[in-house]
Amino acid sequence: MEEKLKNIVLVIMAAFSLFLTISCEQEKEENIYGEYEDKNYEQPDENFLPDEFQKKPDEDSIVINDSEPDDQSDSESESTDEEQVDPYKDMVLVPQGYAWMGCNENVETDCPAAELPYLEISTKAYYIDKYEVTVSDFQKCIDAKACGDEEFAYDDIDLSEYCNLGSGRNNHPMNCVSYFGAQAYCLWVGKRLPSEGEWEKAARGGCEIHGDDNCEEKSYIYTWGNEGEPSCANVSMAVMDGPNIDYGCGSDSTSVGGSYEAGKSPYGAYDMLGNLFEWVDDEWSADHSTAKPDGSSTGSADGEAVIKGGGFMQTNKAEFRISYRAGAYVDEILFSRGFRCVADIEN
Repeated sequence: MEEKLKNIVLVIMAAFSLFLTISCEQEKEENIYGEYEDKNYEQPDENFLPDEFQKKPDEDSIVINDSEPDDQSDSESESTDEEQVDPYKDMVLVPQGYAWMGCNENVETDCPAAELPYLEISTKAYYIDKYEVTVSDFQKCIDAKACGDEEFAYDDIDLSEYCNLGSGRNNHPMNCVSYFGAQAYCLWVGKRLPSEGEWEKAARGGCEIHGDDNCEEKSYIYTWGNEGEPSCANVSMAVMDGPNIDYGCGSDSTSVGGSYEAGKSPYGAYDMLGNLFEWVDDEWSADHSTAKPDGSSTGSADGEAVIKGGGFMQTNKAEFRISYRAGAYVDEILFSRGFRCVADIEN
């Protein structure tokens, strides 16, 4: 009997011990997300988000802050002249009216097929840059990250000693720029590349200058008229010095815009002949058969674009005629290429 009672006591004690063990383990399990680890750090299951995470806010409860922002520091809120480009600085007006485009067969005896037919256009009024876009202004576009990637849109003196970017020639025209870089800059300042028709009209003048009655016969070959060949008196070009060629009339570089007063156009635009070939918007075509009567672009280029005007490395005087045109691959970056922009006039 005594032995039996002893066994009963042992069973009760074992049961009580087991109960205490289970109770302690349960308390620990309940506390692991409290005292030992914050359960709020767990990420909710995206498939079982509480309703409050799925509701859209009541539009009537949304507060819109349309007040003026607080004053910022000078470095954040104010820009210096070096950081900005005045889009209409140094532009000249080209008035609405008629003009002639192409090689003037009335005064030139040997017109290339690419410059024909000689045709009349009628344009709206527009502004065109007085000078080719400078390195200084293009650098602002680069700084604003608006002019594309280097080696695709432009390059610097590391490509060639004749590239003006990075050379210190900041007031010289921007060269070593592709069609894409030129187009990006013009768009950045709220302008665009000129069409070939607009470029030619700005270079030779419209019929209000040459006379409406005989405009066809008197339209200029050069920006200064029909007489006098291109030379270092009126354009930046390459000249022969014995067996050697001196670029830029002996300067071995481009010239600061406006250096050749005798070569400015009837509207006052400088270096439309000489200094740099200039990109225009039009896709290259074999002739003017697709030209539009209003002088607008035949279509932005994606293969070859038209370039105009001759450059500081050219010796062939035929390339300094207003009607001269050539095709250039839009992604080419050469030191003989630059550009200027036009701005439309709102009616």
